[in-house]
Amino acid sequence: MADVPCPEKAFYSLAEVAEICGRPPGLVRRWVYRRQLPVVWFDDETPLVPLVALRERLQRPPRIERTLRGRKRQVAGDPPAPSRDDTASGSAA
Repeated sequence: MADVPCPEKAFYSLAEVAEICGRPPGLVRRWVYRRQLPVVWFDDETPLVPLVALRERLQRPPRIERTLRGRKRQVAGDPPAPSRDDTASGSAA
């Protein structure tokens, strides 16, 4: 887990939050859009993340991405590949 570099700062930009969390800036913007990360909007419409919200975000464990477990990613529109169980039972019969 990352640590906030300087606690004197009360607000962080979205780019700084992305760097501290180790996530892409687009993902941080998505958190703001989905209201998963509270921000304060200033007069020039710049979203800034309060220090308290950043600390709460850093305490949450990162989401584990789903793996395909050796399977190939299927493209939309392609016919489904036969499973290993179907081919094994078909050859035995």
